[in-house]
Amino acid sequence: MSAPRRNPRKGSTPSEQAAVRARVPVWAIAIALLIFGCAWANSLGGAFLLDDLVHIVGNPKIRSLWPPWECFGDSARPIVDLSLAVNFAIGRLDPAGYHVVNLLIHLATGAAIYLLACRVLRARRRERESDGHDAAVAFAIALLWLVHPLTTQGVTYVIQRGESLMSLFYVLTLYCFLRGEQDAERGVWFTASVVSCAAGLLCKGVMVTAPVAVLLLDWAIVSATWKEPFMRRWKLYVGLAATWGVLFALGLVQLLFRPETHGAGTVGFSVSSVTPKEYVLTQAGVLVHYLRLSAWPDTLVFDYLWPPVTDFRDAIIPGIVVLCILVAGLILMARRRAIGFVVLTFFLILAPTSSIVPISDLCVEHRMYLPLVCFVAIFVLALHAVARRIRPGSATGFLVVVLIIAGLLGLRTHLRNRDYASDEIMWRSVIAERPENYRAMDHLGTTLMESGRVEEAISLFKEALRIKPGMTVIENNLANCLAQSGELEEAIALYRKILVDDPALPRTHLNLALALQMAGRDGEAVTHYDAGMSNDVPEGGAWRNYALVLQKVGRLADAEAALRRALKLMPGDAEGYRLLGSVLERRGQPAAAVDAYRAALRIDPTNAAARARLDQLGGGNGQGPR
Repeated sequence: MSAPRRNPRKGSTPSEQAAVRARVPVWAIAIALLIFGCAWANSLGGAFLLDDLVHIVGNPKIRSLWPPWECFGDSARPIVDLSLAVNFAIGRLDPAGYHVVNLLIHLATGAAIYLLACRVLRARRRERESDGHDAAVAFAIALLWLVHPLTTQGVTYVIQRGESLMSLFYVLTLYCFLRGEQDAERGVWFTASVVSCAAGLLCKGVMVTAPVAVLLLDWAIVSATWKEPFMRRWKLYVGLAATWGVLFALGLVQLLFRPETHGAGTVGFSVSSVTPKEYVLTQAGVLVHYLRLSAWPDTLVFDYLWPPVTDFRDAIIPGIVVLCILVAGLILMARRRAIGFVVLTFFLILAPTSSIVPISDLCVEHRMYLPLVCFVAIFVLALHAVARRIRPGSATGFLVVVLIIAGLLGLRTHLRNRDYASDEIMWRSVIAERPENYRAMDHLGTTLMESGRVEEAISLFKEALRIKPGMTVIENNLANCLAQSGELEEAIALYRKILVDDPALPRTHLNLALALQMAGRDGEAVTHYDAGMSNDVPEGGAWRNYALVLQKVGRLADAEAALRRALKLMPGDAEGYRLLGSVLERRGQPAAAVDAYRAALRIDPTNAAARARLDQLGGGNGQGPR
């Protein structure tokens, strides 16, 4: 049995007391702040990308802060949505404000990592003689993590605020536990640990492993036996375990088996693109890739589209590497517990996303946001051990080397943040690294199409379909581009092909209807409008186009209803009122038509067609409604 652990507050030796008082030199802090500022300054100009458009730009829930139960009652990440709503209330959809908050969260997490590292290193003194460098080592861990380019996706990609906020609460959960053990007012700090754990679960489900991480830290740093945590601190662990109830309350456990709870089959055992077996086999190689990027972050990719491993033999080598590191962590837990804790925590944090539960995206860099701390900690401890052998009595050389490494990492981070400036730059960077990524080609093509560069978009969509034939989304985008470029018959043929494969696609019906309408084939167009239009179509322009076709085929009552729906969505549409007046005339309602023409002229006095019809009906001088 190990000797009982001594409380660091009592019976400290003079060298230990000096270590507690040690501080990082001001010059090192000043240089570190300069490196941090240069690394992240250009992140504030980043654009909204990919999921940002769904969860921020197109998210009605963040448009209001009150009442909160209506805004966030069905949210899977209430604290994240609340923070986004505060951003929206202050700066609407200006990306800069969102990036400022993300950067502040990142900085706060770095500060929490520093405080936790100081506590762990203080307790670790039982394993070696104190040299007074604990603050410098903790400073190095926090700094290298703060400027590491592998954290960019967790910071500059706005919606990954969920990852960074969760990480902040994860670190605080560990820190508050250790603070409660090492200082007075244990109950207050243990309560803060439980509250932090619950808050993290309200940010992201990956927080589920935090109670186990606390137990590992307890065994590694505090307890003399494996039974002690359950005998002396059972109330704390009951509280931490109770926070798992948040997962049920938010529907995240149900999500694993019923994707309709919060998603569309992108997480859980119903994911169609990869089986649990394939996911496990693939994650061995993904974990090795994460470790390589931690050591040498030369190529960072926003969207890997990582292919699943289907053959067990392809996973043998990366599997052996991962297994060796895991076994080393278990051995270290018996001999050098603090280091063993760091190694095992790396795998523990990644367990929800890199184990058996399938996720449609097999590899994404933001998952390494918090586990990167573990890698950096091992690296810094090894670097410090070398520095102690070279110059045992001084931390200056160690800090100089750390600042040089931080400067190089910060430069790479600055360069990486440039890719977040726009959709086009980001997707081009993805294609440069992953030339077979058809999904990136589709996103880049959509961006080019929206900016009017239709020919470039068409070539990208065709290349994407060469790589991945039959992708309905890409085919639909290609058909849209063809229609915009005037290739109506080719677009119509492609829309029809899509509907043969899947007849229940309302958006494709609407696109085909518009192409047919542009080609003058109104009878066919109205059939597809009927199939695609529903009360939840939000585009007023679609309702107006529908009304035009209905008018031409003689369905006047339906045309009037469609125009009134369009005008509710676009109340400032003068041409819509003019068309409504025309329909009302044909329906034998001249008085109502006069009112519609007057409304059109009130919005646009230059509308000659509305003025001419108003004069023909004897409606006066075309001023506003009487």
